[in-house]
Amino acid sequence: MIGGYYRFYPGDYLADTSGLSLREHGAYNLLLHNYYAADGKLEFEKPRLFEICHARTPEDFQAVEYILNKFFRVENGHLTNNRADEEIAERKRYFEEQSRKGKLGGRPRKNPRLSKKTKGTKTGVKKPRVNLQPAGTETESGANSENDAQKKSPPCPGPGPGPLKEKEKALDLNRSSVGSGDGANGGGDGSGATPPPAPTPDGSLFTDPDVIALGNAIAAKRRELGIVK
Repeated sequence: MIGGYYRFYPGDYLADTSGLSLREHGAYNLLLHNYYAADGKLEFEKPRLFEICHARTPEDFQAVEYILNKFFRVENGHLTNNRADEEIAERKRYFEEQSRKGKLGGRPRKNPRLSKKTKGTKTGVKKPRVNLQPAGTETESGANSENDAQKKSPPCPGPGPGPLKEKEKALDLNRSSVGSGDGANGGGDGSGATPPPAPTPDGSLFTDPDVIALGNAIAAKRRELGIVK
C-alpha cells in the first residue's frame, strides 16, 4: 500500500450502499481494505475472499457473493473496482510529485520575486547610516547642510567699538600727528628722521585729556601703594 492509507468519502459511500445489510456492509469494507492494501491487485479466489471477509455461515457466504457481483469485476484473474482504481492512481501521482520535490530541495517558493526582495532584511527596521569619511573631511552633503544651517540662523551682531577702542584710536592719531613732520617743514633736522614727540607741560607724551587723567590716576594709585615714590 502506497502511503499506508486511502481517502474515504462517507457521503459517496453512503449514497452507493444505502440498501446494504449489516453483513453486506462488513463484507464490502473488508474487501475494500484488502483491495487498497494490495494496490488494486487482489486475486479472484473465492476461498481466499471468504477468508478475508471472515465468512462462517451460509448467510455470510451469500453476503460476500452479493458484494462481489455488485461492486467488483473480474479481469485477468483479479478483482477491479473503478472508484478504488481512481483513488489508487491519484495517490500514486501525489507521492511521485512529493518525491520529485524532495529531490529538488523541498517545496518551491510561492513567489520567488517577493522572496528575493525580502531576503536578509528586517521588516519595518532601517539600518543607521555609518559615516566612513576620515576625520577632518567633509562630504558634499555635509557641507551643504552646514551652509543651510548658516543661512537659516542669522549672524549675531558683534560688540561695537567701546570707549577704550576710541581712546586707543585717538592715541594713535595723536602719535601720528606729533611725529608727522619732516626736514622740509621744520619738523626735523633735515636728515629725514622722525623726531620724538614733544612732551606736554606735565611731562606726558599724550595730549588727550581723558588719557592724561587716566595716567595721572594710575600714577597716584601707584604712589599711594608705595610702588613708585
